[in-house]
Formats: sequence, structure tokens, C-alpha cells
Amino acid sequence: MTNEERLFSLVRERPNRNLPWYEPARCPLCGAEGQVRQIDHIETLVGSLGDSDPNHHWRTCHCGACDGKFTVEHKGGTKKVPANVWYTRRLDGESHLLEGIPSCFESYVYHCAHCDGHVRRRYTQLDGKTAALGLGWSQAGGYDYRTFYACDKCGQEIELPAHADRWSPHMNNDPAPPSPPQPAPQWRAFETMGGVIGHADALKDVDFS
Repeated sequence: MTNEERLFSLVRERPNRNLPWYEPARCPLCGAEGQVRQIDHIETLVGSLGDSDPNHHWRTCHCGACDGKFTVEHKGGTKKVPANVWYTRRLDGESHLLEGIPSCFESYVYHCAHCDGHVRRRYTQLDGKTAALGLGWSQAGGYDYRTFYACDKCGQEIELPAHADRWSPHMNNDPAPPSPPQPAPQWRAFETMGGVIGHADALKDVDFS
């Protein structure tokens, strides 16, 4: 079973490449047509080259028919064609999914495919029980946490690899991140501000006279 199939076995949400990303014609809350207007837009400020757009966008929309508010979120792709679009609304301080599936690291509330419960992601330490206080990775030890999705009603649960802990357009093709390159030792000494800095092993043979 692929990572995508494992996630889709628990949640109802699916990617929808046909979702409009600017002032949708149909309200996802009440179904009214032609009543949606964008009232706010927030985005991250990640640099990009050319037409590519790696930023996460939040477009707050208001429906004149039901007076409801929801958010159009999209991330990646280009400035004209986002790689992924999903709709959410805030309830009790959480982002509940309305349509589509998120591809960013923030926490979202999904809908269980087995009952009418809510599915949330959680991180644990390697024992699979103790809540993780932080998420880390090292070359020697790998990931120091585990990722689970669980329904708060029926108890169904899945685990996803740490490097694929959320859906992405390339979820099944994304390999685990390679080991980071090790910094090369600084085998030269530099004189600065009247002192010398450098690699300790290199300094032992330097003539300071």
C-alpha cells in the first residue's frame, strides 16, 4: 500500500484539481452560486524565480447568501496555476476541511472515511505513545518522532513515514530526504581584529612568528 493509499483509507478528503482558487462561483458552505467575494488575502513570503510560486496563500471569502466565511488555500505551482487548492473554515480554533486536501505542514481536521468522526494528525516520540515535544532529524539517528492520523470517534488509526506526513502532489514519489552534506573542515587560519580564528587541528602547525 502506498503512502497516499494509506492516508486515503482513513480520510474522505481527496485532491481536486478543478477547485477555483479565486472567488469560487459556488459557496462550499451553502451551495449558492455567484455570491462569493474575496475579502482578505494573506501569503507567505518565500522567494521564487520566474513564474513559480512556492508560497502558501490564504484567501478569506464571504458568501452573501448564507453570510458564511471560508478560506481558499493554495500552495505551489505557478502564479497562474496553483499546484494544489483546498477550502477550509475555522471552527473552535481549528481549520476544518471543506473540499480538497491540504499539502502544507499546518494542522487540519479531516473527516473519517469509516464514520462521522474527525481525524487529526499527531506526532509521538519513537515509542509511539509519548507526545513529541519537538520534531528532529539527525544523520546518525534519523527522525526522532513518528506520525499518526487517528479518528476521535471510531479510533481508526494509520501511521505515515515521517518524511511523508502529509499529502503532496508527489507523495508516493518523494524519497526520504538525503543525509545533509557534512561541512568541510576549515584548514586555513584567518587573521581578524588582531586575533586568529580557524580549525583547532590546523592551527597546531601554523607559524605565528
